[in-house]
Amino acid sequence: QVYAENIFIKSLAISHIKMNKLTRTLNEYMRDKHLSQKALAQLLEVSPGAITRWVKKERVPDKNSLHKMFKIPELQVAVLEYLKENSNITESAKIPALRHTY
Repeated sequence: QVYAENIFIKSLAISHIKMNKLTRTLNEYMRDKHLSQKALAQLLEVSPGAITRWVKKERVPDKNSLHKMFKIPELQVAVLEYLKENSNITESAKIPALRHTY
């Protein structure tokens, strides 16, 4: 059981590190566009709480949210890099807009 807990903790740490670029890009986008977290939430059709959790690196966006982010030109590179770094998401996400990008 301790071994499984250690693996879980390590996977959370890895996910946290991989969120850095995406989180930084989201923060820069909100700053540059003078958007609140609530306004970005409306744009991406998610709850304001989801944005808060992404920015705090408590959760990662689901495939639908990543797809909506990808439609915003300023976020495309960060989304692609995030998907590339997360092989478990890359295979399962299969986001239609991204299929021809790789």
